[in-house]
Order: sequence, then C-alpha cells, then structure tokens
Amino acid sequence: MTQFKEIARTTVNDTRDIVVSQVVEDEEVKGYNINSYITTINYTGFSKGGVFVPVEKVEEFKNLVNKM
Repeated sequence: MTQFKEIARTTVNDTRDIVVSQVVEDEEVKGYNINSYITTINYTGFSKGGVFVPVEKVEEFKNLVNKM
C-alpha cells in the first residue's frame, strides 16, 4: 500500500500551497511528490499536476534546486 507522508509545506499565496510528501510503499521510501494544494470556494485539495522525484534522483534534483 502506498502512503504519502507530508514533510514540508510552504504558502505561495492565499489560495495555493506547495506540498512535499514522502512516497512510501511497503515501508520503503520510493521518492518524493511535489504538488500544489489549492483552497478556493469551489475546490479544496491537490491539483492534478505534480512532480514525482524517484529516490535515486533526489541528489540530482537537490543540485538542480540549489542552482536557483
């Protein structure tokens, strides 16, 4: 069973947060999911689009973010 464990959240504006979740399957970390969480009058929840970073690509992704 796949579990998503929220590990970080930052507010972008009044209606959107960016959420980073650890993806765990069979007690093994498979990677990290980065997604928008939206709060509006009509909808509250995660957006359809997101980014999954497999555990073997985390260091490469961290280096990419550090370049910003």
